[in-house]
Amino acid sequence: MQRWDRADCLTDLLRGRWFPIRVFLADACFSPFAGGIFRPYIVIPKDFRADLSRDELAAVLAHEALHIRQGHVLLLHIFAWLKILWWVHPLIYLADYRLREYMEYSSDEGSVAVCGLPACAYAAVLLKAVQIKRLAYPVRQGMLTFLDSHFITLKRRIQRLEKLAYEGGTSLEYRCKMRILTVCTTAAVAAGAVLTALTSMPRYTQLDEFSVFDKDLHPLTYDLEQEGYRAKTEDGMFYMERQEMQRFAREHQVRGEYVIVSYGTIMKTPGIGGLGQAALVQVADASDVVLLGRADWTDQLKIFLLKYLV
Repeated sequence: MQRWDRADCLTDLLRGRWFPIRVFLADACFSPFAGGIFRPYIVIPKDFRADLSRDELAAVLAHEALHIRQGHVLLLHIFAWLKILWWVHPLIYLADYRLREYMEYSSDEGSVAVCGLPACAYAAVLLKAVQIKRLAYPVRQGMLTFLDSHFITLKRRIQRLEKLAYEGGTSLEYRCKMRILTVCTTAAVAAGAVLTALTSMPRYTQLDEFSVFDKDLHPLTYDLEQEGYRAKTEDGMFYMERQEMQRFAREHQVRGEYVIVSYGTIMKTPGIGGLGQAALVQVADASDVVLLGRADWTDQLKIFLLKYLV
């Protein structure tokens, strides 16, 4: 892709104090799209710069810039996490479709208000963008797409623009509407987060069993205590008497200088789980224990996610 350094002369929305928006020109796409949170960017097909007028191109850039400035890109990232958590719920996909649709409506209205291009002229830009698409490599995750499957959404966008042209509207009215929408959205998200936190219960089990493997990771036992051997953990460290370990080694015919003990496994549902701790234990001296699992902040984060979010 080619960086377009002079794009900011078309609209002030591209410039920002903390996060200026970069614009790129691409060959292998036929639809403008926006992305990035801390380093936002917009990708425009090269054909658009050649076939659209300056005002029309400014309206397209403003549309994509509004997706970023209004937090649509961040909201879609958050919603992607929600789809991972609740992927089995059919309403999540309907909500995703409606969310993207209303984001397009908002950016359409904002582009008309900010750029000063009449609503009917902006609707003509959408149709012109459909007309000039010629490349064979669509970007299907773009914010503004013109795929055949989005024909109904495009039709609704033009109908809303027609209504906007009939009712009129000013930039000040749009900004007031956006402030009200921001407050309502923030309140709804906060209420949803509080409701989720109050009604959700972590469903996991931290297993007490000690599983023992030989040096080749062949299982010797999946429950050390059930077979009559005494062992315990304290502050994540494994403890076992020397006599107990030697008795275990004789009865299981352990070959090698050490065994691997796994414990503290987190199980979400039967057969699904992980993490926990593993220890390398000397057969001749069970007090010689080396922990194999790490315990840095990344591992603690993984444990938290497995317990409470997955």
